[in-house]
Amino acid sequence: METLRPPDQTSARIIEAYCELLESPALRLRFIRKAVARCQDEGVGQGSKWPLFDRFRLRKIVVEELVPLLPAESTVPMPVRLAMTAYRFRVPIYAVSAVASVGLVSVIAYLAVQVVLASYPVPADSIVPPVATAAPAVAGATDLPQYAPEQIWLVEQGDGYEVYSNGARILTEFETDGPPRRYFAFPKGATSPDAAVEHTATPKGIVYHTSQSHIAPFKEEFNDKLQTSARALLEFVSRRRLYNYVIDRFGRVYRVVRDEDAADHAGNSVWADAEFEYLDLSGGTIGICFEAEWRPDTKLAPDEINEAQIYAGRVLTAMLRSKYGISDAMCVTHALVSVSPSSRLIGFHMDWARAFPFAAIGLSDKYAVENPGVALFGFDHDGQFDRAIGEMWPGIPLAERRLAETALATGQKDVELRRDLQLRYRSFKSWLSARDVEAGNGE
Repeated sequence: METLRPPDQTSARIIEAYCELLESPALRLRFIRKAVARCQDEGVGQGSKWPLFDRFRLRKIVVEELVPLLPAESTVPMPVRLAMTAYRFRVPIYAVSAVASVGLVSVIAYLAVQVVLASYPVPADSIVPPVATAAPAVAGATDLPQYAPEQIWLVEQGDGYEVYSNGARILTEFETDGPPRRYFAFPKGATSPDAAVEHTATPKGIVYHTSQSHIAPFKEEFNDKLQTSARALLEFVSRRRLYNYVIDRFGRVYRVVRDEDAADHAGNSVWADAEFEYLDLSGGTIGICFEAEWRPDTKLAPDEINEAQIYAGRVLTAMLRSKYGISDAMCVTHALVSVSPSSRLIGFHMDWARAFPFAAIGLSDKYAVENPGVALFGFDHDGQFDRAIGEMWPGIPLAERRLAETALATGQKDVELRRDLQLRYRSFKSWLSARDVEAGNGE
């Protein structure tokens, strides 16, 4: 069976925009699958040297896959007609654009030469320095397009299910109670845990997991085994209260531990947003588990993480973010937040240590964000971790650079700064343990 790769962001944005012309979620999913497959087969969106021409090809593919799915009695929508017209006139459009680009480059080059020649006899102290350009936006600073929380609401609720306006369908057959949600947010850089702000009931973020269970080939002849395995996983998760949601191999979404209750999913963990730091994220986040076995080479494919699961993860994420006001910055994977207090290393749990489809889920890439475990609490990483993830997360060097700058500013050695930050983590952790004992949740 052919393996589909997630489309690039431009292709995904265009495909999703045309999805709005289809009312049926099933037709939308079929359209997405066929459009992505065509793009992959024809090499669209894979680093073309002629991006404008590639854009015409992309819209042609999208229109050809969309039109057969439109209602027979409906007229072809205006965006579709415009896309086809643009494709028919693509050559003259591209030629005009190329000529305009060459002319613009020529003008810029001419002006640059004139500036250099004119500036030659001018004294150095009379030259005006160039105006600094703005730095690029930090990953995760804003939401990606297509997320419209005001357009997501509960449409229907029945015996064993809920349906939401964005296509999310939640099955509640295995729903159960967990311990009441309770967590603390520490102001960024706080020296004492006593500055913490207590929260209850409403989750602050989402942590994504894989079940790490053995999975059968995704083929019709294994249908009974696929169904049996999914049910066994759900029963196990419900007994142990491990996750709030499970997405099975068929893209079915099950709520297990209720949203207002905490599932035991994140363990020793660290993350942060622009204002606060969070430890032990089970209390403050919703755990979403994909039925899958994560490996460093995991990819979008029927026998690994399939299209139905990605679509389900996207609409579930959008629904939860809309319902609880969860920011993009607080949607992260288990491997990114997991730490080991004893070894003082990040990545104690490795599910989704690579290849989480952030863009396909509608989120910014958290592998590129400065890692809070390293930057704020001095955790390190070892060779075993580096080999397991292959290519280093960009956020780790960013965090280590922050540590080096702080050490230089304070006159400390790197090892001394890390030791102080790790002591800070231990003091916060001890403070949280004392709060659990007070609440009757500890020994």
